[in-house]
Amino acid sequence: MNDILRRDPLLALIAILAAAFAAAAGWRIWQWRAKAGAAGGGAISAMAPQGSASAEIPLPQKKGDLTAAKRLLAAGEFAAAERCARDAAVGANAAEALRLAEQCATFQQLVSEMTPRAEEAGEICEVTLRPGGKPIIARVISAENGLLHIRPEGGIGFTRRREEIDGLRMLTEEEISRRHRERLVEAKIIASADGVSLALLGLQAWAYGLKAEASSLLQEAIKADHDLVRSLAEHRARQLLRHGIWMQSVGASAKGEEIIRQVVASYPNTRAASSAQEILKETSGAPPLAPKAAAARLKAEDGAVASPAAPRSAGDLTVADQELRRAKALLAEAQETVDAKDSDRCYAEAVKLLERARAVYEAACEKNPDDAKLGRRLEEIQAQLYWARKLQRL
Repeated sequence: MNDILRRDPLLALIAILAAAFAAAAGWRIWQWRAKAGAAGGGAISAMAPQGSASAEIPLPQKKGDLTAAKRLLAAGEFAAAERCARDAAVGANAAEALRLAEQCATFQQLVSEMTPRAEEAGEICEVTLRPGGKPIIARVISAENGLLHIRPEGGIGFTRRREEIDGLRMLTEEEISRRHRERLVEAKIIASADGVSLALLGLQAWAYGLKAEASSLLQEAIKADHDLVRSLAEHRARQLLRHGIWMQSVGASAKGEEIIRQVVASYPNTRAASSAQEILKETSGAPPLAPKAAAARLKAEDGAVASPAAPRSAGDLTVADQELRRAKALLAEAQETVDAKDSDRCYAEAVKLLERARAVYEAACEKNPDDAKLGRRLEEIQAQLYWARKLQRL
């Protein structure tokens, strides 16, 4: 190597310059390391975690997915949706997520308060009673000794021999669900747009197992009525009180009083509870359904309003009996009607029918004061009218 450098002075100069450059670079690196070590123990050690120093570095918080919470709500999974929404209540989405969580909590409360539906006996079937006839949907309650006991939807049961039935087909789960959805659609068309009516439809959908439909209806309900839980409590208390009064009106005094007391115990902060307490005070110490007592109260409530004049023939008594039966049917219909306006209409129409029937029987009793049968029927009409007016005011 030395011989080569001696023969070629240029190559020797290049070698000297390269060595000098390497020495200078090495010196700079040594200086940089020395400075870094003095500042914090070396650059590499400064970058590495040092005991608890990593705790000072803020870690990203785990956030819930608000979109996932909304999907769970739409599917009717209220408890899971509430948890997901509360996890998402951070940052810019906090207010919206908390509102969603509160809404889900309300819906979960409503469905959890529902009384589990008793499993009905029998299978839901499509029944054709005669050749070419329109099939009906009914439950086949029992089939023994060639006899089928059948109860149509919303109807009265009956018994037929198997050979008297033209067709019998059990519905599938899919068909039953489809029928439930169709019934919900029909009910929503005729229902009022108030929060209580929509919520009751939503709870009906939940009972059918249609969670998504239930969620949709409950969301509509809470938009229509922001105090939905209280409104539903008022509605249920009023319905229960009406049932208790109805039981008293048909002679079941003890059962009616028990139901009225239940209103006070179960819904103490409602208007219906206040009315129930007043009724209990009025009826305490005497059978509330005694026809003569009811008649006396009825006359006191009527005041100076005179009954309309009415003929006194036997034909008119027949018409009065028909009006009494129609009034009883309206009162029963009012008890089954969810919508308050519809039930009030039934009560009002029943009151008119009973007033007309009372006028006929009062005229008949004046003509035949010793006829005990006429007197008993008049007392029955007066008692029905008294309780119909009580129910109407609720």
